[in-house]
Amino acid sequence: MIQRFAAPIGRKEILALPERYLKSEAVMEVSRVERELANYLSVKHVLAFDSGRTSLLMALRALNLNRGDEVIVPAYTCGIVFEVVLRAELVPIFVDARPGTFNIDPTPVSKSITPKTKAIIAVHMFGYF
Repeated sequence: MIQRFAAPIGRKEILALPERYLKSEAVMEVSRVERELANYLSVKHVLAFDSGRTSLLMALRALNLNRGDEVIVPAYTCGIVFEVVLRAELVPIFVDARPGTFNIDPTPVSKSITPKTKAIIAVHMFGYF
């Protein structure tokens, strides 16, 4: 059985899928898009994910952060941001939002940076920049 929020999907989960699914048009289309985007960006690999949650988790894991490293996050955002930081065994450091845009306020960000700070996640709420 594949866990609902298992990420990343490993060999065991892939082997559990029926072969007909792996050769489906949808899977083949995603593979084509990944290849074309990699060519366009002149990079070796591009990976498409099915959710922002998985994408953010994989981005954090790609940074090779250590358990307990700090990640600055906006105090006002989707709860999945906090969940992913915790799932990656990192420590979220909450920074207030700027009134009017609800985005992370840069002034308290600079005051929140410590030697353990390894990343900052900035989001734009409601389309505001």
